[in-house]
Amino acid sequence: MAFYCNPRRLLAHRFFLEHSVDLLSEAGRCAINQHLSKLYLNIVQANTIAKALRDRLFTEIGFTPEMAAKKLEELKETSSEPEMRIDERL
Repeated sequence: MAFYCNPRRLLAHRFFLEHSVDLLSEAGRCAINQHLSKLYLNIVQANTIAKALRDRLFTEIGFTPEMAAKKLEELKETSSEPEMRIDERL
């Protein structure tokens, strides 16, 4: 199996390989949709928890959103390799 550095790609490629037979029937597609919906909800919940934890930690150490934005800009400027640049969607 190929190694994927990007977790999104790993999930997508592995999931559809493992469930390819299910795509052949309506019942299988419904099962896939249900499974993907559960995965999506788990990811959303994990993201919500991570953001709340981040916000709490930042508050406790006095790290403001403005400070985070400034640090992000500094990191973007110091990154010289395109693949090392920090994605603006973060």
